[in-house]
Amino acid sequence: MNERPEAIIITFPVVFFQEYGVRRFARDFQGLTTNDDMIWYAKISTVPKIEVPHCYIIAGNRVRWRLNVVGFEPGHAKDFGSGRQVYARNWMLLAGPVSKAPYRIERRGHQGFRYVAEGFW
Repeated sequence: MNERPEAIIITFPVVFFQEYGVRRFARDFQGLTTNDDMIWYAKISTVPKIEVPHCYIIAGNRVRWRLNVVGFEPGHAKDFGSGRQVYARNWMLLAGPVSKAPYRIERRGHQGFRYVAEGFW
């Protein structure tokens, strides 16, 4: 990639939606668009070396959403309101506004993250 990336792209695994629930996920994601203080914690194995402002999320082999990357935290166990405790090597902190893909973008899921050039969206 010769251009400076403007985002990273990650995949939310199917098991996440099975455990968390699609409707609850959609409701919580909607909260990111209306609550400026709300942060979404996403597991990520390694922190990107190039700072990027956005993160695209793949679910079901399609790019579905774009969020703002607001920071990273080193790995630790995190307790969530549902009573679940999740451990991650690193946490990526995402915030709204959440943008839905403007058209159908097919993309196979992958492990880790990939950089994305400007103009992808």
